[in-house]
Amino acid sequence: MSIWDPENAALSDEDREMGETTLGMLRRALEIRITGEPGFNEAPSPSRLENLVNQEIKKVGMNIANLHAEFSQNDFVNKLGNTPGVLDVYQGAIYHMEAFRRSGLPKSVYGGTPFGDVLVQFQADSVNNYIAPLLFGKGYCVGCDTHHRSPQ
Repeated sequence: MSIWDPENAALSDEDREMGETTLGMLRRALEIRITGEPGFNEAPSPSRLENLVNQEIKKVGMNIANLHAEFSQNDFVNKLGNTPGVLDVYQGAIYHMEAFRRSGLPKSVYGGTPFGDVLVQFQADSVNNYIAPLLFGKGYCVGCDTHHRSPQ
């Protein structure tokens, strides 16, 4: 289920709130990246910037979807965790950070790892199990595998 689509009937209010927060963080990071690129001697108009950001959000979304599929396939083939093919928060954090890196964004844009690639397991577990439930009423990785843990 994707939090990127607020019209998805399967989403709860908590999911929609997480999605809005996540997209807000991503939008701000993309605006900073785009306006700081060579060739922008002056700020683009608000509508041009919004168009550029929306194009980049689609690219980031495709990177995330492709990496999710790749990681899930690897997890399934290698029979990792309690349920092969189901990722844990660490694996999710790693592929999200990679998707943002491929998009020219800092790894810390991923809300599950606000400090980038330092102590990823600790950050992902803490945000999913404690911070997200305080902010949104539940963790972002409900139903994730809990057994497989990759080394830091």
